[in-house]
Amino acid sequence: RVVIIDALNRCRLVICVSRALETSLRAKGVTSETAVIPNGVDTALFSPGDRGEARRTLGLDPGRPLILYAGNFLPVKGIEYLIRAMPDVLGAFPECELTLVGARRELGDFRRYDGLARSLGVERAVRIHGWIPAGDLPVWMRAADVFALPSIAEGFGIVAAEALACGIPVVSTRSGGPEDIVTGDLGTLVPVRDPAA
Repeated sequence: RVVIIDALNRCRLVICVSRALETSLRAKGVTSETAVIPNGVDTALFSPGDRGEARRTLGLDPGRPLILYAGNFLPVKGIEYLIRAMPDVLGAFPECELTLVGARRELGDFRRYDGLARSLGVERAVRIHGWIPAGDLPVWMRAADVFALPSIAEGFGIVAAEALACGIPVVSTRSGGPEDIVTGDLGTLVPVRDPAA
C-alpha cells in the first residue's frame, strides 16, 4: 500500500472510476489531483431487448420473476447475503427465481452457494450457472426482471451499468461505485450485509 500511495502521489493526475474510489484514495493519503471518469459501457452490446425472446433463448420460464446476479463469486461480492434474502423474497413472490452467473466449479462456488441455499430451504429458487463469455451476458440481463449487486465493496460496479444499459433496474448495496450508478428511479440502494433490506 505504501508503494502504491507513493507512486500515486508522484502522478500529475489520478483518474478514479467513482467518487467512492476517489474518497478512499484521499483517506489513504493520496494528495495528487484527481478526476472521476466512470467506466464506459458498450451500448452496441448492452442494450434493451425483448425479455420473452431472451428467456426463450436461455430456456427460462417466460412467466417466472427472475433476479439476476452476474460476476465473480468472491466473498466481497456479497452473494451469501443475496441468497439469505431469498426466504423473504419468496414470501412475497413465491415463484421468483434467483440466477447466479459466473460460478467456478474448481473454486468450490457451486458447492458453497448451493449448500447455503439448501440450508435456508430455498434451493428450488436458486440456480447457479458457470462462467459465461462477456458477449453472452446481455441476453441474461435482458431476461431478468431485476439485477442484484450485493457487494460489500465495489470500486465501480460495471455490471450494474451494463444492466441499466439493457433497461433492467438494479438493486445494489451502498458499496462504493454503485452509488454513482444506481440513482433516481433506476433502482434501489440498500445497506451492505443486510439481507432483509
